Amino acid sequence: WAWALLVLWLVALFAGPALLVATGLALNPHGHAHLYAHGHPFVDARTLWGMPNAMDVLSNAPLSLAGLLGLLALRGRALPGATQAALRVFFAGLLFTGFGSALYHWAPDAAGLVADRLGMAITFAGALALAVAERVGQAPARPVLAVAFAAAVLSAAMPFTHGNVLPWAV
Repeated sequence: WAWALLVLWLVALFAGPALLVATGLALNPHGHAHLYAHGHPFVDARTLWGMPNAMDVLSNAPLSLAGLLGLLALRGRALPGATQAALRVFFAGLLFTGFGSALYHWAPDAAGLVADRLGMAITFAGALALAVAERVGQAPARPVLAVAFAAAVLSAAMPFTHGNVLPWAV
């Protein structure tokens, strides 16, 4: 299944926009259907204490807190190498997701969306590697972490740099 997912990601990477046009799917570079002219739909657009989109911004605090607490809990723990690395990436991703998403929701733009997605991508790479480490083994988890991390970072940036949202979707 991992090879199939990698092949699907590679197809999305190299044929993304053309594939969307050929199938009639219309997504803007932000990855949203064309329902919103600005391409940035939010749940809460209210201002609170001078903070725009306040609840969308503040809702990210628990993610950052969970990431920070997770990283602190890992200090001094003796865990197998790949599991330790995957957990560090996962918790760092949560921390970065909280900050990146808050930044994006505070002042939405295409660059902020990259920061928002980058944190999530790092978290997903850590979670995938952790699953492999726990279910398959430590040795296969190392390359999974490296490949998933690289693919995730590239996928998060592609909508901004190339207008190709399909690698992110995969």
